[in-house]
Amino acid sequence: MSELTDELDYIWGWLQSTNLDVDCYNPGLTHQQIDQIVKDLPFKLSDEVYELYQ
Repeated sequence: MSELTDELDYIWGWLQSTNLDVDCYNPGLTHQQIDQIVKDLPFKLSDEVYELYQ
């Protein structure tokens, strides 16, 4: 795992431990879903952006 994923997992764990309603958060997107959304952009997304939205 990257540092970004580790930190996001930490934040997710904290949210769950606070007994907040975490069901309101959307699940991540697949690589293919992201590709479909950004297919018309004149640039490529970095691996970190894909990781963030997954």
